[in-house]
Amino acid sequence: MEKLVAVGPYSPAMRRSIEAYLPEGVAISYITQQSQYDALCDADYILLRTLRLERAQIETLQKARLIQRWGAGYDSVDIHAAGERKIQVAVGAGVNAQSVAELTVLLMLAVCRNLIAQVDAFAEGKDCRVAYAANSLCIHEKTVGIFGMGSIGKKVAAIVRGFGAQVIYYDVYRMSVEQEEMLGCRFADEDEVLRTADIVSLHLPLLESTAGYLNAQRIAKMKPGAVLVNAARQELVDEQALAQALRKGRLLGAGLDEIAQPYAQSPFAGMQNVICTPHIGGSTVDINDTMAKICMEHVREVQHGAVLTRPSLVNAEYFK
Repeated sequence: MEKLVAVGPYSPAMRRSIEAYLPEGVAISYITQQSQYDALCDADYILLRTLRLERAQIETLQKARLIQRWGAGYDSVDIHAAGERKIQVAVGAGVNAQSVAELTVLLMLAVCRNLIAQVDAFAEGKDCRVAYAANSLCIHEKTVGIFGMGSIGKKVAAIVRGFGAQVIYYDVYRMSVEQEEMLGCRFADEDEVLRTADIVSLHLPLLESTAGYLNAQRIAKMKPGAVLVNAARQELVDEQALAQALRKGRLLGAGLDEIAQPYAQSPFAGMQNVICTPHIGGSTVDINDTMAKICMEHVREVQHGAVLTRPSLVNAEYFK
């Protein structure tokens, strides 16, 4: 019997889905803390959700053939250390794209309509309709600037186009003209997106080259009164610089699906024009079931001797 260790917190519903799709001949166990990492030494497969696997930990793995990330990101795994040991590292590429895109647009709407402040005021019995009208916007006929036109960025573009927004985007890999026409969006350089977008939406992967991407210099280039939405990783944004721009009124507001610290200790604590959520974009009941299915399909393929392919396999250069 081969051994799969699932690392990180998994809800009862997640566990039921994982176990429903678990390949024959594989037994599963769960750990939730790094202090339990000894259980990984003889694991054949590792399902990694929230914790990290650094080089030192990977070098203790004796039997592992696959490290499967629960999600689309892989910054929590040293993919090179794994590749050197011929351990495949895979992600659920595109699985949660729809749910993240929907949360992205929800954050856009909530910030543009000043929703949280209005809910709080209404709950306190205040009538803020006049002030509300002075501090709310429609997405219709606005310019949405997307950084990172992968599977999530494309879905966000399609949704906001349905609201009547104009879409421009920047990505190191430009889409074909046919793809741009199909999505109804236009490629622009980084400065143009920052300078002209009413809403800037970040969908970049977290890499060495993108950490701190939206720094003070880039924030200063953003259109006055713009909205920022980040449903990717919090490390993409200089939070202190963003908080300063929001306090000074240079930006209208921000929607952030992950922040570096607990909310009470963050620079956004108490700011009514900022909505923070705890990195929930990819977590819905239906998407979690699909994620479990894809992850277990990868385990089954590797169990039968397959080498996975891009975009699922993120260290493919070690398996040529």
